[in-house]
Amino acid sequence: MIYRPPDDPGRNAQPAEPHRIATGPILSESPWAGRLPAPQAHVAIVVVYHKGDHEVMWPNARRRVSLARRPTTVYEVDLSLHQAAVAADVPSRTDACAFHADITVQWRVTDPSATVRHRVADAAETLAPHLLHRIRGITRNYDITHASAAEDDVNKQLDRAAVSVGAPGQSGEPESTDSLGAEYGLWARSITHLTLDEAAAEHKAKMAKLTWAIEEENAEQ
Repeated sequence: MIYRPPDDPGRNAQPAEPHRIATGPILSESPWAGRLPAPQAHVAIVVVYHKGDHEVMWPNARRRVSLARRPTTVYEVDLSLHQAAVAADVPSRTDACAFHADITVQWRVTDPSATVRHRVADAAETLAPHLLHRIRGITRNYDITHASAAEDDVNKQLDRAAVSVGAPGQSGEPESTDSLGAEYGLWARSITHLTLDEAAAEHKAKMAKLTWAIEEENAEQ
């Protein structure tokens, strides 16, 4: 389950105002009005020209817009660090029992042009299917009684896939296209906490009682 904040009350503002997007890294989308929005720290500008090409303007490196290329649309893209929560059940080696995963995802934009091209309206929602696919591929190798080992392996493997992040404008391209979110112009990393669902917890408790009973019987003999 992914939290989605309520709609921005400014969505129905006057037509002259940019269209505000309630969630995700794209803060605004507006037609070219003859000038760029005022500079803001941690906000990049993406100018889309008539032929579809993009120009990224980082907050520390603003340039003049090429009027000869006929700018058509201007996007404001948030570059700051964000955190989201994802919760889901993921499989164990035994199909009848599952782990419950509570995942904290940190993300930020490293390539505003790619984020605009993919129209990433909600980064957490975009990342979740890919993240869960990777986690499921790891946890299904573990028995339901080995939640701690599965959790350590998930966090170790996913942390290894994270890319380094430099200053805005200096790391416009992720280092590896295999990194989570790279194709959408995002850097992301996650921390996963695995617990047992109710059925799995009951199964583990029963197996523990059975083991204790066998050990006691062997000790008496």
